[in-house]
Amino acid sequence: RSTLFPYTTLFRSRSNYIFTKYTLNNVDLAGNTFLMPEADANVKGWFEADIRTITVTQPSHGTITAPASAQVGSTVTLSCTADTGYALQYFTVNGSQIQGNTFVMPASDVTVGASIAANTYTITVTQPSHGTISAPASATYGSTVTLSSSADSGYELQNYTVDGVEIQGNTFTMPAHNVTVSAVFEST
Repeated sequence: RSTLFPYTTLFRSRSNYIFTKYTLNNVDLAGNTFLMPEADANVKGWFEADIRTITVTQPSHGTITAPASAQVGSTVTLSCTADTGYALQYFTVNGSQIQGNTFVMPASDVTVGASIAANTYTITVTQPSHGTISAPASATYGSTVTLSSSADSGYELQNYTVDGVEIQGNTFTMPAHNVTVSAVFEST
């Protein structure tokens, strides 16, 4: 009769996989040691993909789309839809800026984010008759733009216009497009 003795086995996992269990003749083993039976032994090692979690920190003025998880070593692709008047500057993984919109999933959970900034638009000045106006050459979406003017002798400012529409006062909020400003002067 055969004597039972301890037998230790060790399987090596492939890259990006995690060892989950051993089985002996299709029965789960506790650990990697078993007593060798008197009959043939069928020992198997079981592995599964090393999957890690991706947490998304949504930025102000946009939405990031990313998978909820990914296998270690795989390429993860991020996308971002910025709100009107805003644009994606760059993505981050664990707080560090990445180039482009992809990264290779490390052997740890990650948090992805993005930097989104207001777009800058051009302000074109069309000089009116009987005076001059000034404005900045450009402004970021949502910012307050201040116009100023100087009337010719015998004239006074009646109103400013933005894209041909009269505005109240001398300020307006920059829209999400280039604008043309002007003014109307009247004789006094």
